[in-house]
Amino acid sequence: MIVSKFNDSQVKPRRSANYHPSIWDNNLIKSFTTPYSYEFHGTRLEGLKQEAKNLLTSTKDPAVLLKLMDSMQRLGVAYHFENEIEEVIGIQNPHVTTDLYTTALQFRILRERGFPIGSGSLDELGYFTDAVDRWELKAMENLPEYMKVCYVALLDFANETVCGVIKDHGLNTLPYVKAEWANLCRSYLKEARWFYSGYIPTVDEYLENACISVGGQAAIVHAYILYGCTLTKDSLDCFKNGSELIYWSSLITRLSDDLGTSEAESKRGDVAKSIQCYMVHEGVPEVEAKHRIKELINYSWKKVNKEIAQNGNALPKSIVKMSLNMARTAQCIFQNGDGIGTSTGEMKDHLSSLIVKPIPIE
Repeated sequence: MIVSKFNDSQVKPRRSANYHPSIWDNNLIKSFTTPYSYEFHGTRLEGLKQEAKNLLTSTKDPAVLLKLMDSMQRLGVAYHFENEIEEVIGIQNPHVTTDLYTTALQFRILRERGFPIGSGSLDELGYFTDAVDRWELKAMENLPEYMKVCYVALLDFANETVCGVIKDHGLNTLPYVKAEWANLCRSYLKEARWFYSGYIPTVDEYLENACISVGGQAAIVHAYILYGCTLTKDSLDCFKNGSELIYWSSLITRLSDDLGTSEAESKRGDVAKSIQCYMVHEGVPEVEAKHRIKELINYSWKKVNKEIAQNGNALPKSIVKMSLNMARTAQCIFQNGDGIGTSTGEMKDHLSSLIVKPIPIE
C-alpha cells in the first residue's frame, strides 16, 4: 500500500516550463468586434442550416451529394449536419461512380468517416495489374465498373503523353511509360498481398519493393519525357537498364517518408513499413530501428554522390537534377514528421514563408 507522507510544509514548488504568456489577454479579446449577434442573426442562421439540411436529404444524385459534403467540410460547417451526412453516406454505393474525380472524392470522404473502402479486393487488384500489363481496352473486361474508369483514364493520359513526344521528338516512349506503370502496379499489388495476409517482410524484401512503390522512377520518367528536353534513345535507355542514381534517390525518398509517417500509418492499420520490418526481423526497439534507417539514408546519400561523380556525365543533366531534388524534397518534407498528411507544423511554416509571406525589400 502506498501512503502519502507529504504535508503542506513538504510540498515543493512546481517546476516551471517557462511557457510564454498567452497573447490572448482580456484587452485583446475585448478589442474584437463583429456586426453580427445571435439575437439579431440567429434566426437567419437557423434558416440557412435548414436549407442545407434539405439539400442533403432531397438530392438523389450521388456525385452532387459528394460535392456538397466536400464543400461543407472545406467551409468548416459540416459539424452542423453530422446526422444528415452519416445518413447520406450510409446509402452510398462505393462501386457506382461516373468519373475519376467522383471516385477519388468518394474514396476520401468514406475513408475519413471510417467506412471500409479501398482500391478494391485482392482479386480486383490482381485484375487491374494484369490489365496494365496488357495495356489494351479489351483487358478491362474483368474489371469492376469503378476500376474501368481509372483504367481508361490511365491509358488516355499515357497515350496522350506518348503522342506528344512522337510529334515533338519522333520517338516512341510508350514502352518506357508502360514499363513504369506495370512495375508500379506490381509493387502495389505485392504490398496489398502482404497487408491482406498480415505478412511483415524482411528488411531486404521491403526495400527491394519499396524503392519501386514510392514511385520515384515512374515520376522521373514522366517528368523527363514532359520536361521539354531533347530526347534521344540513348538517354531513354538509362531507364530501361535501371539507374543507380534513381534507385538510391528513391530509397532516400521512401525511408524519409517512413520516418515521418510510419507512426500514424501503423495506427490506422497500414502495411508494415521499414521501421516495423527492422523491429520484427532484427529484434530491435523502435529507437534503434529509426537509428538504422537514418544510417541507411546517410549511406544512400553517399551512393548518390558517388554515382554523380563517377557517371554523372553519362546521364542527362535534367535526370541528375530531378533525382537530387526528389531526395532533397523528401527529407525536407518528412524531417519533422508528416509534412503532407497534416496541415500544421514546420512544413506549413516553410510553405507560408516561401509562398505567402512577402520578402521585405528595403
